Amino acid sequence: MQLERMPMHDTWLCILARDPAAAKTRLSGVLGPEARADLAVAMLEDVLAATSTVLFVRRLVVTESELVRGVARSAGAESLEVGASGTNDAALAALREATRAGAVRALLLAADLPYLIASDLEMLLAEETGVVIAPDRHRRGTNALLLALPSVIAPAFGPDSFRAHQELARRASSEATVVTTPGLATDVDEPEDLRLLLRARGAGRHTSKLLDSAAFSAASLG
Repeated sequence: MQLERMPMHDTWLCILARDPAAAKTRLSGVLGPEARADLAVAMLEDVLAATSTVLFVRRLVVTESELVRGVARSAGAESLEVGASGTNDAALAALREATRAGAVRALLLAADLPYLIASDLEMLLAEETGVVIAPDRHRRGTNALLLALPSVIAPAFGPDSFRAHQELARRASSEATVVTTPGLATDVDEPEDLRLLLRARGAGRHTSKLLDSAAFSAASLG
């Protein structure tokens, strides 16, 4: 008799994926709107693939985009529809949904992590503090935020969010653990990040395929 696979973690995964049509505007000097949207979708598909073997209680893609909801369905994930008012509002909506359902923890995860692998997530989830932060490679932004629920701190994504999340945890008298792996640290926001992505191969299957396409081979990356 085959035993039912039960979640090894008590955690909801909430992938914050905004509308690809408005994504990656800081890359507008090197990529056109269609290429930027394609990149956003490809990286989301790779994040979904990396998370698919980790047994979360629920896997939600939090978005205002019907296109993204379709990508989530294709990958076997659920979606939570939110307004287009910003990342922190989307994150708060996801946390409220998880709290109402009685979740113990929620992982807020960026959708633009082309090198993410399952072991990155397992390392993050192994931590037991109330706040776990995975910063970007510059140690300025936050690419993953694991929170005990009800939320010990409010999400504060944006410029210098790594420091902001550490400070919020301190004010809440909650220990904050920092986890750094290449897959969690490497997002793509700036032309410098895109140059790194094109130079240092090893990204997920969907992103790698896109990088080999004409739109990216012709990109003016200097």
